[in-house]
Amino acid sequence: MSVLSIQTTEQAKQIINQMGRMAAQQGEDEKTKAAYQKYASRYIDWCVRSNYAPGRESLIRWRDLLAEKFSPSTVNVHLSAVRAMLNELLTADQIDERTHKQMLQVKNISRKGQRVGNWLEPDDFKGLIDQQPRDTMRGLRDRAILALGAYCGLRREEIANLEIEHIRIIGGQPVIEIDGKGNKIRTVPVHKKAMSVLGEWVRAAGIKDGHVIRRINKGDNVQGEGMSVTAVWQNVKRMGEAAEIELAPHDLRRTCARNMHDGGADISGIQVFLGHSKPQTTQGYIGLQVDDATAAMKRMTL
Repeated sequence: MSVLSIQTTEQAKQIINQMGRMAAQQGEDEKTKAAYQKYASRYIDWCVRSNYAPGRESLIRWRDLLAEKFSPSTVNVHLSAVRAMLNELLTADQIDERTHKQMLQVKNISRKGQRVGNWLEPDDFKGLIDQQPRDTMRGLRDRAILALGAYCGLRREEIANLEIEHIRIIGGQPVIEIDGKGNKIRTVPVHKKAMSVLGEWVRAAGIKDGHVIRRINKGDNVQGEGMSVTAVWQNVKRMGEAAEIELAPHDLRRTCARNMHDGGADISGIQVFLGHSKPQTTQGYIGLQVDDATAAMKRMTL
């Protein structure tokens, strides 16, 4: 691997950047490309600073060091980035097949069990959305964020990137056309309550095109710019804290799935609605495993 021939600090920087760019080529979307470039560069940079040759042993050591600081899922994303880089290096004849194979065999960090998601009961969500004032622009905007998460099941990046042009009427039914995770296009039917909340916000803000969710300044005036993904996350968290609820945007998406299931919707329909590629993912959102475990627990006779 060319990183072994580093002679100067400037050469090191060039190699690190090159490795990151190679990893990014295998990303499916812009978010993945950026993550792959960042994490693959991080591994090569660590090798350079620690005077380790990139290879199976150094990758294992780096993985174990990451595991002391980060969750298994975060560590495994780092490893995926390195694997993407290795595949590009092999294609470019910059790594031999033996080293490539050995490094690909470095295993992910296994997860211990499955984290239980957070869902809001209907009364809890109603209380949360009603807590946002309808006589301020910020309140109307925040109600729209909650509606897009809980009624439409949108991810935080989908909320941040939603534009007026994405909302259409098909056969009398309002829908949102989403360019979602992994560049998968899906059409989301919009519940009438969500349309009511969105309509109230859009009319008050005078939004006719561009981003639906926008920044609000300290004077409660709507800014032309859209909100960042981080800002959407922070706003949802803030609303949850004000209501004394531990809440993140994905909890609204889980609430959407759970509520549809409790209302009688089948797994396949919810899967299509949320844009999941596997029904197991949808089952996790709904919490069926938790329900099964609870039912088993109630049959104890100790």
